[in-house]
Amino acid sequence: MSYLDKQRSQETYYDKIRTKSKSMRTNTEKAVKRFEKFCKLNYKEDMQSVINEIKRLAGEQKERVIFDTLQDFVNYLSEEINPNTAKLYFAVFKPYFAYVTYSKIHSEDIKENINFPRVIEEEPYPLSIDEIKELLKHSNFERKASYLTSISSGIRIQELCKLRKRDFDLSKPRFMIKLPGAYTKNRKVRRTFVSFEAMDNLKPILDKKKDDELVFTNTEDSETAAGNERSVFHRIRESAGFDNLRYDSGMHKITIHSFRSFFITKAERVHEGLGHFLAGHGKRYLKKYERYTDSELLEYYLKIEPELIISNENRLKVESQSKDEKIKNMESQNNERLHVIEKKLSDFENIMPMIKKLLEQAQKDIKIS
Repeated sequence: MSYLDKQRSQETYYDKIRTKSKSMRTNTEKAVKRFEKFCKLNYKEDMQSVINEIKRLAGEQKERVIFDTLQDFVNYLSEEINPNTAKLYFAVFKPYFAYVTYSKIHSEDIKENINFPRVIEEEPYPLSIDEIKELLKHSNFERKASYLTSISSGIRIQELCKLRKRDFDLSKPRFMIKLPGAYTKNRKVRRTFVSFEAMDNLKPILDKKKDDELVFTNTEDSETAAGNERSVFHRIRESAGFDNLRYDSGMHKITIHSFRSFFITKAERVHEGLGHFLAGHGKRYLKKYERYTDSELLEYYLKIEPELIISNENRLKVESQSKDEKIKNMESQNNERLHVIEKKLSDFENIMPMIKKLLEQAQKDIKIS
C-alpha cells in the first residue's frame, strides 16, 4: 500500500471525522457496511476492489463511473430501507466515498445526476392520553418520571439525558428547567417548565441527587444514553401492545419522540407559538417569547398545563385548581370594580358641599337680579 493510499483509507477517514457527533460517525459506519454488501451483491467484488478501480480512472470516465455507482447504491438502499433512512445514509456516505476515491462530489452534481426515491409523507400519529397511560403502566418509576417530564416540557430525549439537578429551579410553583446552550440542538439557551404531575414523580429522584449528578441516566455520553432510552422504550412499547402500530412504510407510529410531539400539539391549541418556543423550535417562535420574564412565561405555561395532565386524578385536581383560580380572579375583578365605585362615591361626597355652596350662591344671585 502506497503512502497516499494510507492517507485515504477507511481508518484515516474515521479519524478525520472523530470530532463530529457520535451519531454522524455511527451512521457513516453503517452506510459503509451497506456499501460493502452492495458491492458484493451488485459487482461480485469487495468494496476495496471497487474503490481501487475507480481511483485508477480519470476525467469524464471517472466522473461517469462515480455517479453510476452512486445511483446503483441509492437504488439498492431504497429496496432495503425506507427512503428517509436511505437519504440519511447517502448524505454521510458521499463525503466518505469522495475521500477514498480522491474525487470531488459537489451537491449540485448530486442534484443533476442522482435520482432519489420519493419520500411518502405519512400523516403524523396523534398519541392519545389512554395510550400514554398504558405506556406509563409498563414503565418503572424513573422512566415514568422522565416520560412525564418530556410530555409536560417538550424536551428532546437527548436533552433529557444531559439534565443535571443544577438545571432545575425548584423554587417556583412549577419546576423550571434551564437548558444551557451546550444541551440544545440549536445551541441556544432555553427555559421550560414541568407540570405539577411530573413534579410529584421528579421530586423523589431529585432529592437523592447532588447538584452535578445526571437526573435520568448514569451514562455521561448523551448519545449513548439516548440510544439506551430508545431501546428500553421499544420494549415498553411492545409490552404495552403497540409494537404492531405502524405506518405503511413499516415505521412505528409511537416512538419516544411522540411525547415531545404530544406536548407541542397540546400547547399550540391553547397558546399559538408557546409550545414551539418551550420545545426549542425555530427563531420565529424564539423572537416572540424570549423577552418574557420567568414569571410571565410561567403564567402562560399554567394556561396550557391542564392539557398536559395524564392521570384522571391529577386532571381533576388541575381542573379544580383552575376553577378556584377563576373564582379568585372574578373576586379580584369584582373587588377592583367595587373599589372604583367606592372611590367615585367618595369623590362625589367630597365635592357635594362645594356644589351646595355654588347652588346657594346661584339662588342668591337670581334673587338679587
